Amino acid sequence: MFELATIAHWWDVSRRHPVLRAEHARGVLKALGYAHVVTQIESAAPAGVLEFGHGYGSPLFELFAGHLELWAVDDYVDVPYWTREQFQANRERVVASHPGVRFVDGLLGAGRNALPPSSFDLVCSVSVLEEVTPTVIDDVVADAARLLRPGGLFVNSMDCTTTFTTRVEHFFRRQEVHGLSWLKRGVSPILRWDIHNTAFEDPCFVMKYYMGYQPDEGRVWPGNFATVLSVSRKAR
Repeated sequence: MFELATIAHWWDVSRRHPVLRAEHARGVLKALGYAHVVTQIESAAPAGVLEFGHGYGSPLFELFAGHLELWAVDDYVDVPYWTREQFQANRERVVASHPGVRFVDGLLGAGRNALPPSSFDLVCSVSVLEEVTPTVIDDVVADAARLLRPGGLFVNSMDCTTTFTTRVEHFFRRQEVHGLSWLKRGVSPILRWDIHNTAFEDPCFVMKYYMGYQPDEGRVWPGNFATVLSVSRKAR
């Protein structure tokens, strides 16, 4: 499966899980991405789940800690909107607040984590992969494939604008290289931007928060962001 998210992807599942409506405060696309992951977890009923790049926290911690084996891996990366001190303070808060989650320091694909191979039925991320350069995507996908059990799912949402679609296509192709097959065969990585159906991030939110590390006079609207939903399966 490889498709642009719509509000319909979020609305029904958020009725069952109000925490996904609270997640909307961090942006439309975060809420959509987590609704997508929750839908896949409820459908596949995995025993072990790993989320990578959870950042400030995750509604998965509230929904599934104690109900399945839930792991989370993240580490500081040098970005202009997130200092190492802010990351560490937030990580300590998140870890203390969720004793039912197994937290691991490291980055997927960087060779700096202590995650056991073939140990997860589902590996996922939400609004993370757009931050990963094309040269690193291959390592991320290879590491996810290593960590998944046979038959396990790789579930992601990846934010992009029309100018970033080549990155999405690269991500699409690398999964096939590493033995991950799409649940909907034949779906093209070429995105069809239907303004009547595609869910876009609030432009005011992007300018105010996502670009908040720049002075007001230096902020330039980057264009409409949408998020791509994908699910692939490791060969059995």
